Amino acid sequence: MPETSGAELRWSIRASFLRYVAALPDARASVSDGARLTRDDPQLVVYPADPDATTDSTLAFRGDLRLSGHGGLLFVRLAGPRIELGIDGGTAVLSVEDPTSEDGTGPRLPLVTVTLTRTEDGWSGSDAALTADGVALFNHVYPAGAPFDPLEIVTTATAAHVVL
Repeated sequence: MPETSGAELRWSIRASFLRYVAALPDARASVSDGARLTRDDPQLVVYPADPDATTDSTLAFRGDLRLSGHGGLLFVRLAGPRIELGIDGGTAVLSVEDPTSEDGTGPRLPLVTVTLTRTEDGWSGSDAALTADGVALFNHVYPAGAPFDPLEIVTTATAAHVVL
């Protein structure tokens, strides 16, 4: 199993969506379980590594981001992201915990596909696209294949053992 104790997922999900939510008069955003929003870029969410759930083919992260507005009609929960590494080494799937399950025991929701590229500090994820399964989480506002923001996985030397 690869050691990932110092890694973190840095992702703005879809910055335009986060700005939209922030502009709502009753907007609410919360982070817990280690996830945090950065001061430099309020649209950037940081999820710390979850070494206990990381395997040779999965990079796991902890944290829970919740966004709401429109009197509760808008609610998006992105918790416990995991990146399932593709067999071909480039395309991966980022999934989140079942957004309707508070304890994370429901089925995982494949949210976006992403192309991962190795960098000096970890990985860069480009060409992020919403999956058909992820469309309902955003109330069908974005169609399957809609572009989402690139992501980055920054590591200390610890996550370098995962080979894509």
